Amino acid sequence: MVGNFVDTFWRKSFIGDLRRARKSLDNDSQWLLEYEGKEHRFQFIWLQGLCTKVDKYKDTIIIEDATGQAILQNCSSIPDVWSTTEGIQFVLHYI
Repeated sequence: MVGNFVDTFWRKSFIGDLRRARKSLDNDSQWLLEYEGKEHRFQFIWLQGLCTKVDKYKDTIIIEDATGQAILQNCSSIPDVWSTTEGIQFVLHYI
């Protein structure tokens, strides 16, 4: 039952970990990440970090953690995103 919610790969990851992720060639809704010698597929991501920039014009938010920065694009599709301000902790659950 690979691909079911309860069978998905669960591990706390950091922004730096996601730099190693690559798109699955056989399923465009999944990503691949190698961890401890095994290749894991995932569809769900949870990012947490400090918001360093909000740009409504570019529809982007930049967040960072101890491992790097992530540019979140198409932010207007995230509910209530524009109440986010720079300098606060930001959490994003994405499916």
